[in-house]
Amino acid sequence: MNDWINKELQGFAEMEKEKQRQESRRTLITSQSSRLWGDLKFAIQSSVQQLNQTPELRKRVGELKYQDGIDRIEVTKQTFPAIYLTITNHSRDFGIERLVRANVANPQDDKSRETLDLELDSNDHIFMINKAGKPLTVDDAVHYLFAPFLHPELLGVE
Repeated sequence: MNDWINKELQGFAEMEKEKQRQESRRTLITSQSSRLWGDLKFAIQSSVQQLNQTPELRKRVGELKYQDGIDRIEVTKQTFPAIYLTITNHSRDFGIERLVRANVANPQDDKSRETLDLELDSNDHIFMINKAGKPLTVDDAVHYLFAPFLHPELLGVE
């Protein structure tokens, strides 16, 4: 056979191997994401309770409300600036939506969306990555998600 034919066959074999590797990674992420989702839900619920029970934080933030479903978590702060945080489990990533209402006089809502991507480390353990590319543990993710409740200026709201 000609060399070019062998090179083409080798290229096709490498493409197929990469495709299988990517599919295997997607399967691993999907299979591990439910455990990570459960850990994230528990950590968010615990943080809401702790923030509500800490007088200094409750005074600064107001009362946070927590509600969850199978694939959705909602945390709301109804004092102004009101913040409505929704996290949705898409199995291969966690979608984040924030709706902010600055004040009563301005009923215009500021809505933002982003994704916490799910990846595997070199040992095939799942972790999250924020929009800036920073890897996050569950605790880091909760801090990242809750920072705007404590510091609304991060969302451009005073």
